[in-house]
Amino acid sequence: MNYPDHLLNLREKISFQEDKTQSPIEYFQHKTLRPILKFLNETLNKISLNYITNFNPDFLHLNSFEKEKQILSILKKEQVLKNKLVGIVIGLFTQEEINFYLKNSLKVEERIHQMLQERIRTQFMNFLPNNKPLSD
Repeated sequence: MNYPDHLLNLREKISFQEDKTQSPIEYFQHKTLRPILKFLNETLNKISLNYITNFNPDFLHLNSFEKEKQILSILKKEQVLKNKLVGIVIGLFTQEEINFYLKNSLKVEERIHQMLQERIRTQFMNFLPNNKPLSD
């Protein structure tokens, strides 16, 4: 088994409806990004929350609304975190996917950021240290 096969075998198969009207970016999102983000879900969430709690040590004491607001703000503004998360995702691309990414990097990165923001925003509770309940 070669390197690309190993990478592809790590990913869960996610079914999606291929559509002739789908753009290449949409197809790439469904075929590549969604399976990678699903595979890396725990890792990406933990890295994000670690960054956020280091950025704001009082994060764990905020109410749930403020936590969500803080998460979205940091995920949108902190270039170091954004670059780190994108790098982790790109690290699981095959050479063919890297070639597509290099031709469409701005659009692909925008999709990665949008998908990550939604995943982390909706799941952060599951990855808090000791799975602490949110304080309200």
